[in-house]
Amino acid sequence: MGKTRLAVEAARAVAEDHGAAARRFADGILFTPLASVEAAEYLPAALASALAMRLHESATLSEQVIDFLRPKRMLLVLDNF
Repeated sequence: MGKTRLAVEAARAVAEDHGAAARRFADGILFTPLASVEAAEYLPAALASALAMRLHESATLSEQVIDFLRPKRMLLVLDNF
């Protein structure tokens, strides 16, 4: 038990390490609670919302999330999925 707290503390420790972690995760750290996501098919929408992405109609939501994240150097903490 206490997995969420452990994940938050681990992310906080990484965020406070301004050396190597700052270079590894130059685009930041994002904690994303997913307890309300009931199935894998809803994950792209939850991630797009957490990332505050601007969406367009020329690609699927999954493709847009992947394209958005591909160049990023980011730590995503996905909690309770």
